[in-house]
Amino acid sequence: MEGKEISISQMNTIQKMLARTVTRTHFSRTKQWILPALALGLITAQSTAQTFTGEGNWKNAENWNTGIPADGATAIINGICEISENIGPANTFNPTRLVVGEGTGGVLNVTGGTLSGAHGGGLNGGIYVGSGAGGVGEMFIADGAAMRSQGGNMRVKIGDDEGGIGRLTIAGELLNYKFLEITNGTLEMLPTGINNKFNQLNTISTIGPNGTLAYVIDGDQVGALERANANGLNMEIDFEANLHITLLGEFEVGDSWTLIKYHTLDGEFAQGLSFTNQQGFTFDIDYGFGVDEELKITLTSTAAAPPWRRRAPAPGVRFPATARSRPRYRPTPRRPPTPPPPPRPT
Repeated sequence: MEGKEISISQMNTIQKMLARTVTRTHFSRTKQWILPALALGLITAQSTAQTFTGEGNWKNAENWNTGIPADGATAIINGICEISENIGPANTFNPTRLVVGEGTGGVLNVTGGTLSGAHGGGLNGGIYVGSGAGGVGEMFIADGAAMRSQGGNMRVKIGDDEGGIGRLTIAGELLNYKFLEITNGTLEMLPTGINNKFNQLNTISTIGPNGTLAYVIDGDQVGALERANANGLNMEIDFEANLHITLLGEFEVGDSWTLIKYHTLDGEFAQGLSFTNQQGFTFDIDYGFGVDEELKITLTSTAAAPPWRRRAPAPGVRFPATARSRPRYRPTPRRPPTPPPPPRPT
């Protein structure tokens, strides 16, 4: 009987892997026009960008080199900035391009407001966390707060191929309607995090070989990535991309969590179909069939975990078991990360 069950499981896994490969032709054809268009559209706005340095609130004009950014501006955070309320009177009144850590360290803590973010269009619009050589960006969205990347071709990009490194942690809500690109860094979804506005076909979101998708799961609370309609969230995962899972609260072997609800999915994480995390918990990964499915993980073993971790929250942390009383995650103010030194002249 045991041999038969393993055989059936293997057959199901092979079927799902074959089904997911059907989408690859669609992705490769789409890239043929997306990538050249991006190359043409990425014209730098450095000469007109407004840059925040030092430490303070977004609305402190003295922290900006040429005043508080207006609607449609390019805003660069190269200090420690807090958004504690809406930066404009409507969600359409926002910078077109918002960069956290361009060529140096930058931190953006969003602790209030639900209308702030980047709005407009264009191929270089959106929210960029960690940009360019030496760029180290960190962004935190607190529970109850929200940030938007809204408009045609707008994206949320974490890190880049030029050396930018980023980390985006979500306890509140990220309204990411089109593209998500985890290129060189980490997107971390906390238990209360929301990221469920993906709504357009032919917008390919990617997790690159240096990208990590991380989840902190508290009991049955998980901040899944979700599509908003039948066409949203088309995801490509590089085979070297990483999945990072931290379990808190009450759980037991056999529990499952949905991490991604997608329209199409291609690829898989470096962890493959099964892995043991840093806590000693072992999970199976079910990627689904690749079209209108879900990516789920199931806890299969706690044998490698210390006994105190098998059913208890982390030391000093107390989380509710239900979603009715959610903890409010607040950032700890931090100095911008120190960028790597420039190369020595030869």
